[in-house]
Amino acid sequence: MSHPVDRKYDEYLASERSPHPFVEGGPFRVCLVYPNSYRVAMSNLGFQTVYRALNRIPGVTCERAFLPEAAHIRDMERYGTPIFSLETRRPLNQFQVIAFSVTYEMDYLNVFQILRMAGIAAASEERDPRDPLLLAGGAAITANPLPVSEIFDLFFLGEAEAGGPELFRRLQEAQGEDLEALTRDLPQVYVPSEDLAPPEEYPALPDLETDFAASSIITPLTVFSSTALVELTRGCPRRCSFCIAKDLYGATRNLSLETTLGYVESMRPYTDRFGLFGAGISDYDGIEKVVCALGEMGVEVTISSLRFDRLTPELLRVLRRGRQRSITVAPESFSQPVQRFLKKGFALRRVEEGLRLILDAGFERVKYYLMFGVPGEEPSDFEPLTEHLHKAIPDLERAGATLELSFSILEPKPKTALARLPMADRSTVRRTETFLRKNLPRSSRIEVQWPSYGQTCLSDWLSRGDRQAGRQLLRFHQETPRKPFRLPYREYSAEMGRILDDADSRPSIDRGTAVLSPAEPPPQLVKVNGGSGVTPQDPKYRSNRGAWPPTAISGPVVCPRIPVTSPPFSVRIPLPSRQRTW
Repeated sequence: MSHPVDRKYDEYLASERSPHPFVEGGPFRVCLVYPNSYRVAMSNLGFQTVYRALNRIPGVTCERAFLPEAAHIRDMERYGTPIFSLETRRPLNQFQVIAFSVTYEMDYLNVFQILRMAGIAAASEERDPRDPLLLAGGAAITANPLPVSEIFDLFFLGEAEAGGPELFRRLQEAQGEDLEALTRDLPQVYVPSEDLAPPEEYPALPDLETDFAASSIITPLTVFSSTALVELTRGCPRRCSFCIAKDLYGATRNLSLETTLGYVESMRPYTDRFGLFGAGISDYDGIEKVVCALGEMGVEVTISSLRFDRLTPELLRVLRRGRQRSITVAPESFSQPVQRFLKKGFALRRVEEGLRLILDAGFERVKYYLMFGVPGEEPSDFEPLTEHLHKAIPDLERAGATLELSFSILEPKPKTALARLPMADRSTVRRTETFLRKNLPRSSRIEVQWPSYGQTCLSDWLSRGDRQAGRQLLRFHQETPRKPFRLPYREYSAEMGRILDDADSRPSIDRGTAVLSPAEPPPQLVKVNGGSGVTPQDPKYRSNRGAWPPTAISGPVVCPRIPVTSPPFSVRIPLPSRQRTW
């Protein structure tokens, strides 16, 4: 009788359609692992792009593995079944390289579970050359690899298309060499046993024309069921202070209309549903032309989050004609002072006009991404939101549509302008949420999703943690391998105080935390004179970045200014630890 996971994997493979079927490419075996479910993994463009790229390298056979479903995990642990690959059911410990693609910091916790079930030691210093080489890349790793630097042998930072194939060619050809020597001239590779801090800069693709990210495997068993996704634009031309897209991917690069249409045509035998993605997709020059061209081809088109000030009747009409039923916009806040702090400004009339256009186009569901926990926020900052919702209810009822409000807590990310900013404390978040629950209009046409403060704290710690935080995480999983990781609020507060406040006075071995330091200190939301106008002479809110002298500002500074220095990221300092050979 076959194992339940075997049957589930058979179901996965039977559902997949692809112009690039799996074939044994050579004796050098790599397992590409996404530390989450199959459904989430196969919805990730980076994961699919790397899988396709590795299987193109002569001599390399790349397979996939995922975190099994909860019921299957219990069965596998009960019978001692190790995690194995999707394609050939080979246990993970029989691969030469295990490459993790990590997009979200919370998936770090799943990495420990996967390694435990694979029978592989989590601590890199406990493994020997007979064990698989553990490598990690992805958005979370590129932002800050230090919290998991005790686990992985090396990291690949930035865009995998720019240097990933060369790394794997070297690993395939060179056995028994020192990892640092093998990768010394690869600026995207960081060997944590040899260097204190990851490289500050690394090359990026000059354009997306030859190596664009797109789905190569179509399956209904994903978040975007039976939809081929293509990254229309990478990077972002805007400088929102809380967003990491610009800092991770640099200059904006766009996929041409011709290349986009060529990809769609090549995938038409496998699906007629296509999704356009990109952090700055609203700013793509000619987005209406692309959507209309795809509509004329007779395919269904969906698009990722848009801006209110980029909505047009023609764009919405074509999207709706493609049977897209919902649309997502991310205003973050309806308060202009908060928008200025987040560097995401737009006129409130744009929101009202945009919602009207969306409803007139016939969309059944609208989703707003909203944020609270910004330092200096007051109840009055949410009044424009409540006013907008009261006005929107009659329009929603006439259109028979639902408006979903998805709130999140401001989580300062490494490498952004807010990297040194403490997250809002628990009492502040509780007061804001209580105010919103009391004042948001109650209507069957409005749904609200609330964030978990505890989960946000854990995500923040994993996002901005240093080597010491990584050692604490590793120690917990070594001592209690079958228990879920918990981070009490008091411990989180102490940890983030240490990471943020003491960064400039720590021993040099922990200077790797300096990856958090932006080139300039974060802005501070400061209320001045209680004024309502926003002028250079009497601003209501002002950043501490400008030449405005502190003595001219009355009222308390809401967030303490933390001094920041910029240590030399590019200096490679050897650590007194063992050398891993390959």
